[in-house]
Amino acid sequence: MKIQIFTIAFVLVLISSLEAQNPLTQIQICDRFSKAVVRIEAGGRSRGTGFLVSEDGFVLTAAHVIRNQEDGRYFSTIEVTLPDGKLALATPIPMTPDSSGQDFAVLRIDGKSSLPFIPLGNIEDGRIGSAAAIIGYPFSALTLQD
Repeated sequence: MKIQIFTIAFVLVLISSLEAQNPLTQIQICDRFSKAVVRIEAGGRSRGTGFLVSEDGFVLTAAHVIRNQEDGRYFSTIEVTLPDGKLALATPIPMTPDSSGQDFAVLRIDGKSSLPFIPLGNIEDGRIGSAAAIIGYPFSALTLQD
C-alpha cells in the first residue's frame, strides 16, 4: 500500500447571483473550478497550491508558500505544476504596501495562454448568506492506494 501526501489549496468560490438562483451541486462546482488548481514548489522547501485567475498565467496563492519565513523575501525559484502536469517557472508580483501582513500573493507565469482559470468575483455581488464553496483541502491530505 502506498501513502501519498499531497496538498491542495482551498479555493473560496463566490457563486454569482445568476448561479444563486440555480445553485450548482458540489460535483458541478468541483468539475467547473478544480481544473484551475495548480501545485507550487518554492525554494525547494515550501509546497502549496493556488489557482489560476486568468488564462494568461496569473496565479493566486498564499504568501507563506512563496516567501522564506526566515527573512520574508520571495524564494528565488518558484515552480508551478499546471493542470496538464507541465512545469513552469513563476515570478511573484510585488504587492502594494497596504497588503502588508495579508497572506496572499500573485504569481505570473510567462508565455502561457488559454489556461483554465477561475474568474475573480466582485465583493459587491456577495451578501451575508450567499452560497460559497471551498474546493480542495486547507491542510495536507492522505490518499491510500493499493
